[in-house]
Amino acid sequence: MELQSFDLLWLPDPIERCPRDDTPLNIHDAPLDVEGPHAERYVTEMARCPSCGRWHGLLPVLYEIMDDFGWDASDISGFAVDDEAVTAGVDLQGATIPWATFGEQTQAMREASSQPPPSEEEFRALDQVPATWEVRQAPATWIEDESGAVDLGYVAVVHGPAVARSTDIRAGNPFDARQLSELIRRAGATPHPPAEAGRPR
Repeated sequence: MELQSFDLLWLPDPIERCPRDDTPLNIHDAPLDVEGPHAERYVTEMARCPSCGRWHGLLPVLYEIMDDFGWDASDISGFAVDDEAVTAGVDLQGATIPWATFGEQTQAMREASSQPPPSEEEFRALDQVPATWEVRQAPATWIEDESGAVDLGYVAVVHGPAVARSTDIRAGNPFDARQLSELIRRAGATPHPPAEAGRPR
């Protein structure tokens, strides 16, 4: 689906100009209706192009809304901004997809992450791609468990050219070599969209 077909584009980072026609965006608070298992309204900062009329929102803000209710992208069926229903898309660092597709991919990633990681033999059987991946981990946030205890959370990322192929977060201790190996194998067999399966050269 082309970029121009969306009334609302969710972005990973703030922008100042419309990616469609390079017009400076008007940024202001607007009512956002999120259709999930139940409807919720938020007043949040949105950007609108005065030329083409398209709205732009920030994915991190939407993730916070989803976290409030324990939703993920597959739970959300639609949006309205300023009392008007809008078609929505997600910009994934240059690859723009419809919101419904993003929800389907999110659900598929969740299901894949619940499965055992691919074996080393399965990983080696993947087609080789001409790219180098980086693997990094760092302290990320404080995580509270059901008992109220708080541990430092660590995030690990396998990053290929222009896209994070796989991510995970754990509380209490950094990732060890076995856990990082599993994350790398997942990055090869079931990477985050828009990456495709493969192993690095």
